[in-house]
Amino acid sequence: MASVQEFLESVGQNSAAVSLLAVAEHCQAQSPVSIRALIEGGCRRTVLVALKRQEVGVAMFPPYVGELHGSGRLTEITVPHSGSLIGVSFVKPGHNTDECGDAEAVVFTAAGATLDEDQIKEIFGGSLPLLDDTTPAFFVACVVTQGDFPPFVNIEVTLSPA
Repeated sequence: MASVQEFLESVGQNSAAVSLLAVAEHCQAQSPVSIRALIEGGCRRTVLVALKRQEVGVAMFPPYVGELHGSGRLTEITVPHSGSLIGVSFVKPGHNTDECGDAEAVVFTAAGATLDEDQIKEIFGGSLPLLDDTTPAFFVACVVTQGDFPPFVNIEVTLSPA
């Protein structure tokens, strides 16, 4: 398979090809096949989502809720290292934050770790979420920390072209 540069040289160095090369390099496209994916759906991108602590009275595990608007397929979730954060327990469908101590009710991710696609499917009920402008993804979680519960925790969410 030809490299991006070889592909663009074969089609000539017109302004459209140069622009496409810049986009391909930005999105780390490595082949004409991945360039076609860029043209059809855009590039993979990672965004921060704030999981915000909800004030709901006294709870052993205060709920954290986040919402992601955008477009693409949700393919990766990373919990970055942050202060005294040990990890995040994402609540599975049909469960709630009162069950955050139950491994059957949550998918736990340690700070610094990334969820794989199978774990994401567990959180969202069996499939990788496909977002569009009208269908956001919602996150319900509990935070495991060595100190006080923070007002919010950021997670990194990767969206890939649908």
